Parts: sequence; structure tokens; C-alpha cells
Amino acid sequence: MLNFIMAIVMILFGGKLIITPVNQLIRQFPKIPSPMAAKIGGGIALILGIGICVVQILLWLKKI
Repeated sequence: MLNFIMAIVMILFGGKLIITPVNQLIRQFPKIPSPMAAKIGGGIALILGIGICVVQILLWLKKI
């Protein structure tokens, strides 16, 4: 269950990083080295979160 909750958090955090405008990212996180790197990292977190959710649901349904 904790895996599933963490995957949801990854999806939400990754989505927030992707849809937040660059100037707002710089204002929220002033020490961030590159806003584009943050957006790429958010995309990776989003994809990993979705993958973990799918695997967890398949495990619950005993398909794997």
C-alpha cells in the first residue's frame, strides 16, 4: 500500500513540476540550477510513478 501511495505522490509532484511555468519555478525554488532540468526530472518522476502504479495494480489483481 505504501508503494502505491508513494507512486501517487511521484505522479502529483512530477505533474506539478511539468505544468508550473518556468518563472514561477525560479521564484519557488531559487537555488534550482536549471528549470529545464527540473521539468525533465518531473517528467521522469511522472513516468516512474505511472509505471509503479500499473505494476502495483497488476500485482493486486494477481496478473503478475
